[in-house]
Amino acid sequence: MTAPTADGPGERIVLGLGGCVDWEITWDDTVVQQLADRHQITPADLDRSVPVTDERSLLRSLLAFLHEGAGGERFIASPQIGTSFAQHFSHTPTLGGTNVRAALAMDRLGVRSSLHLVSVDDTVRRLLPPGIDYLCSSQQDQTWPHLIVQFPAVARINLNGTTLQAPCPNRLIYVNDPPNRQMALSPDLGQLLHDTGTLLISGLNSMRDAAQLDARLADLRHHARELPAHAVVVFEDAGYHIPHLRHRVITGLQDLVTIHR
Repeated sequence: MTAPTADGPGERIVLGLGGCVDWEITWDDTVVQQLADRHQITPADLDRSVPVTDERSLLRSLLAFLHEGAGGERFIASPQIGTSFAQHFSHTPTLGGTNVRAALAMDRLGVRSSLHLVSVDDTVRRLLPPGIDYLCSSQQDQTWPHLIVQFPAVARINLNGTTLQAPCPNRLIYVNDPPNRQMALSPDLGQLLHDTGTLLISGLNSMRDAAQLDARLADLRHHARELPAHAVVVFEDAGYHIPHLRHRVITGLQDLVTIHR
């Protein structure tokens, strides 16, 4: 059987808009318990929406999500909060962003794709299969690792005599990533889209500045004029760092998008 490709005219698959390096920790009840004890976390401290400004507030957020069995994505005040937290655990660098993970899955099926990225470094180059092309808006290497916490359903933590147990497994993302926050688009994106049959738009949820978001949406729409008439545009409506900006994104893309998920 011949592996499927996306190399013909109008068949290119472009997956954007960002991408990142993830630091995925290996969950360890003992380590989390030690950290909770050190920071004297109590059930009253649990708060999914607390601003994450240090390790203690990260734990308050993380354990609140665990208690509810919920997943989510949260902005952290400094990238070092996430990388320092990861050092308490065994952790593995992987490639992240919905678009990048989609490209990796498709590559395993023999389907070629092209990525639009906002940052690259040696880790990205090492982990990205040769069958995946990429276009990057950044002219220099940089990396801002995202902390990925996958907690299991058996996770149990004692807080001041109260036992928390996750009702189900879930995944958390803690991030401060300037390139993804700015989401600069490559000036060559329109040329890439000229023979594209499928475009994925994801990552706009990480933007935090309304004026910058409006400018990026206008830029994206400008590039999207190069899409063939039959092109399918898929939009990932993900967890917004600033929830009220979601309406701006939806309004700015509604007549461009074919599939909204």
